[in-house]
Amino acid sequence: MSAAGMVVSWELSSGEWLLLHALIERCGVQVLVDHAGGAWQAARTRPRSARYFVSGWRSLPTPPPRAPGAGPNVVPLNPGAARPSTTDQRVRAGLDLAAQLREQENAQ
Repeated sequence: MSAAGMVVSWELSSGEWLLLHALIERCGVQVLVDHAGGAWQAARTRPRSARYFVSGWRSLPTPPPRAPGAGPNVVPLNPGAARPSTTDQRVRAGLDLAAQLREQENAQ
């Protein structure tokens, strides 16, 4: 969090450290830091302690398991780039219909 510019006190009780460890195991550090970044931006005053983020971290859902073999060197598949959106298809169909109607109108 410090590397992301969020410098806070980490004076936590033993129970809070255990909870934090469980949250790291469940969600991962990056998810917790990303969530803290949003909370940091939304805070009225600058948070001073990591305790500020704990309730939000507790409410995070458990992320789905990663696919076997997926790691930082795996390029994610972007299926949306391979096929046009349905909106594009509907617009194209509308334009085609308009062209047909113009042709019929001009033929009369």
